[in-house]
Amino acid sequence: MRKLLELLGLLMVMQGAGGIIDQLGGRLWHGLFAINRSGWFSGYEIFANGILAVLGTVLIVAVARGVSGHRE
Repeated sequence: MRKLLELLGLLMVMQGAGGIIDQLGGRLWHGLFAINRSGWFSGYEIFANGILAVLGTVLIVAVARGVSGHRE
């Protein structure tokens, strides 16, 4: 379970950081990043991608420190 959460956190960081780069870099990879594809965050894509990257980082750190209460 720990590895799965770490992988999810890494995916969130990659999607968030990649989405920011895509938005600022002229949308070279339009369609590759989830937030940039959805219409829900229209006009707020950079902020939403930043929040996604930060939440992914928090998830990775929380799993590494064992915040869930389960130690392997």
